[in-house]
Amino acid sequence: MAPAGVSVTAADLDTVLRVVHDCAEAPDLASLRERVLLGVRSLVPCDVAILNEVDPRTGHWDVCGDPADVLFPEYVEVLLRHTERHPLMHHQLRTGDGRARTISDFTTRRGFLRQDTEDSLYARTGLEDTLAIAFPGMRGVVGIALSDRWERFGDRDRAVLDLIRPHLGLAWRAVSAGPLTPRELEVLRLVADGRTDGQIATALRIRRRTVSKHLEHVYEKLGVQSRTAAAHALAIHLDAPSGAPR
Repeated sequence: MAPAGVSVTAADLDTVLRVVHDCAEAPDLASLRERVLLGVRSLVPCDVAILNEVDPRTGHWDVCGDPADVLFPEYVEVLLRHTERHPLMHHQLRTGDGRARTISDFTTRRGFLRQDTEDSLYARTGLEDTLAIAFPGMRGVVGIALSDRWERFGDRDRAVLDLIRPHLGLAWRAVSAGPLTPRELEVLRLVADGRTDGQIATALRIRRRTVSKHLEHVYEKLGVQSRTAAAHALAIHLDAPSGAPR
């Protein structure tokens, strides 16, 4: 739901639904990356969109952008050197708060460039501000940053990104998770139908404790923590019916 006083139009909501559906139908992570970039840019006009995947525990950082040539060869190296100085990345890693924020929420562009280096994306391109979200339920930070040469990001842009953020997180987890085994998929489909652990055990002729173990593995693979979230992920990714778990 959009914050009070923020105007999100019916056309905005139609675009949100289209982008969510398109991302949920992505067959693999490469396709999902492309759909997220194009979809979010169609929702919030900007000069540059960059999708970052960061796991500080392993040092992994993957990045892609639209347009593709915005990522100069040293881009990732520069970001790795200055992760702690980048106000948005620092905020997301420190607090886990992935809601829509701009660099100007934390500092001025001039103040940011004083901390940054002359070989940065901002210094090279003349970009003025960045609006970013991080997807919920990720290890580290997976999110998208939209940058523009004009300071034109407003409350409407924040509102629509916050609307789409949890759905992009579900689509990402569903595509990137390890494959569910046939038995785990059976259990999850029964969860989505609203069955209790006892009912699932009876239906599959297995022990209730075995059902619990299967669900532990499903939660880990999908990156979720509840029956409702697991059933939602199944509904989005496999186009299966989702019921209200009991």
